[in-house]
Amino acid sequence: TIRRLMNHTSGLRDDWAEDDNFFFINNTDSALFAALKAAPLKFQPGEGFCYSSGAFVLGLIISKVSGETYPDFMKHRIFDKLGMV
Repeated sequence: TIRRLMNHTSGLRDDWAEDDNFFFINNTDSALFAALKAAPLKFQPGEGFCYSSGAFVLGLIISKVSGETYPDFMKHRIFDKLGMV
């Protein structure tokens, strides 16, 4: 669930084959979803805690639901409303 992604209890892994930064920069969203889907969970959702790349998945969910890129969504819905540049 979204709550499990937010509190790091989703079971998603955090140990990618290459440095996380390069893994997420060098792959398409569909390739990242395929990698997440193929990777075994570290534990069943809700049965443990592990920092993971769940925030990336949350960003993709925001983009899909809002129809905006994640940076545009954050700018229009958060930063502009708070007067942040």
